[in-house]
This record gives sequence, structure tokens and C-alpha cells, in this order.
Amino acid sequence: MNLPPSFVHAWREWRCASAPTQNYWAEARSAPTYALECDLHDVTCSVASLVVALHEGRAWPYASAAGEDLAVVDHLLTALDALALPARQARELREYLALTRRLLLQIEHIGAGDRVT
Repeated sequence: MNLPPSFVHAWREWRCASAPTQNYWAEARSAPTYALECDLHDVTCSVASLVVALHEGRAWPYASAAGEDLAVVDHLLTALDALALPARQARELREYLALTRRLLLQIEHIGAGDRVT
């Protein structure tokens, strides 16, 4: 599949970023971000699967799958606003969620057959 440059750019940015899920991996269940990081890990895995499927040219309901993940990302952004976190930690989560959102929008457009550049 010939993927649009805007997707490739969003994919490269997302791929180079580290998911801020340290508490998830450390199983620090008492951390204020633990539940958010669990959901973020799930979304990260889902996005990675969507990207692999796109690169392999597999038939997949990309638009609906990306739409579901976008809803989770939006929920996580709202949940993040409710947490009292150090500025750096909140910024890292917000930046990663923004990169994830940007990539999911690209996947959603590709799945919908929209022309993206």
C-alpha cells in the first residue's frame, strides 16, 4: 500500500517517542497515573497493530478501529486534566497523547478513503 506522506511523518514521530508508561511497567498500582497508563499501553498496542496491518496492506476496518482508539485518547486527555501531577509528567503524557491522536487521525482518514497528503 502506498501510504501518504502525512501518515509516514506522523508514524515516524510517534515511533520515536517513548510511551510514558513507567508506572504501568513497574506495576506501581498506587501511582496516580497507573490506570491512565494501563489504558495508554492498550492504545499503544492497538495503534502499533493498525500500523503493521497498514504496512502489510491487510484489509481491516481502519476507520472504526482508529475511531475507537481516538475516543480512548480523548478520554485519557480528560482524565489527565483531573490529575494533580508534576508539570513535567503531565506534559510528557499530553505530548505522547497528542502524537498518538495525530497518527490515529491519519489512520482514520486512510480507512475512510479520504485523500490525505
